[in-house]
Amino acid sequence: MANQINNRGQIFISYRREDSAGESGRIYDRLAHEFGKEMVFKDVDSIPLGVNFKQHIASIIEGCAVVLVVIGQRWAGGRPEDGKARLNDSRDLVRIEVESALQRGIPVIPLFINGATMPPEENLPSTLAELAYRNGMAIGHDPNFHPDVDRLIRNLKSLVAPRTEAQRPVASTLPPAPANKESKRPSVDEVSHFTAGKGLNIRERRSGQVVILDLNGALSAPDGVVVLRNANRRLLEKGDKRILYNMAGVSMTDSAGFGELVSSYTSINQAGGQLKLLRLSQDAKYLLTVTGFSTFLDVYEDEATAIKSFM
Repeated sequence: MANQINNRGQIFISYRREDSAGESGRIYDRLAHEFGKEMVFKDVDSIPLGVNFKQHIASIIEGCAVVLVVIGQRWAGGRPEDGKARLNDSRDLVRIEVESALQRGIPVIPLFINGATMPPEENLPSTLAELAYRNGMAIGHDPNFHPDVDRLIRNLKSLVAPRTEAQRPVASTLPPAPANKESKRPSVDEVSHFTAGKGLNIRERRSGQVVILDLNGALSAPDGVVVLRNANRRLLEKGDKRILYNMAGVSMTDSAGFGELVSSYTSINQAGGQLKLLRLSQDAKYLLTVTGFSTFLDVYEDEATAIKSFM
């Protein structure tokens, strides 16, 4: 059966820094130019304290359409203390990334650099054995680098649609949200932006330096996740770093949606900002608790209290 284009999430680049940081960075730049920065994920950094990092990585992989595994001569990652391959450690982040993709049936494409080849199946952990049978390609040095990445992009377009003008957020003007009867609520500016998506609409309001995003619809793959990711990226590019997601209008949140909440927190945190959540459903609160995400995602019931918490 032919591959179908999947708009549900990002292209994930898995690599080991001491093995292929430079090459992976160049590949990222090309893919970001073609598909948009919001559609290419390269680093799992700043994993929040107290969070199960295996579940955290899995939640990010869950929302991806394809995983690229960059394999160089040192991909297995020899440990300095004993020389053993890091890949054999079940806690190794590169191993967890690839395992998560294989377990979820997400397309995995090996990219071989610096003359590396696929390790034999018997040299891989049993949970990665399937990787040995995934069809991959070599990415050469200049002058072959760009032609090779061009070929990669052509193949990725059968899995992920490139960014088009029609997919960009649609700006409009709406009247302010109806007044809330909460007492002593800080004054909120009029709506400054409105993003319309197939499954999720987002209205932007402001209270001082705090940006409030009113989410209405399904926070799910494919459309809701991409709409929220684009809105978050736009705010960070403008320099907004105090962001409150009002979830009162969210009808449902799937696993990709929860993964996007975690990704939003990570990107905002890395930019030196804060993300907080408002009015989650009971089911959503329960899932945040059992996954451990509630240890770093602050949730509020009262908008005035949430806004004041940023001060």
